[in-house]
Amino acid sequence: MDKTYYQVLTKMSEIALSGVSECFIGDVWEVEAVARKYPLLVIDPHLKNHTYQNGLFKLRLDLYMVDLVLDDESNELEVLSNMTGYMIQYLNYLRDHLEDYGFYFRKDLNTVINLQTFTEKWDDSVSGVKAEIDIMVPDDGNLCKNIWTNG
Repeated sequence: MDKTYYQVLTKMSEIALSGVSECFIGDVWEVEAVARKYPLLVIDPHLKNHTYQNGLFKLRLDLYMVDLVLDDESNELEVLSNMTGYMIQYLNYLRDHLEDYGFYFRKDLNTVINLQTFTEKWDDSVSGVKAEIDIMVPDDGNLCKNIWTNG
């Protein structure tokens, strides 16, 4: 599998769609511009410091796992609990299976990932959890076509 920026994000979205109704890749503040299906995973690669060093591309991402809260907010705690569980399951899947696709996440099992819960995000009255992760993409020549060649 090629490992371009686009292909890594697309594969992460495909994986997510086995457990959520929709996956949105883009700026988190653009989520409410279009009607969404919930539960929703947002993969936000924007405004992050991606790095490339010694043949390793590190893609820093914010992940948001969100669901709708009832108007009376009676299910808010349940939504937070469910979305935290979904996020942990998704992160565990990424840890265990991304190498199958030629890139990886969290090889060091001691890596701490902070999970930040939130309520009343956007106009949709959603609650959920946010995680910031790094996806490592080894460069074996497939990150992009080399446009600088000899002759």
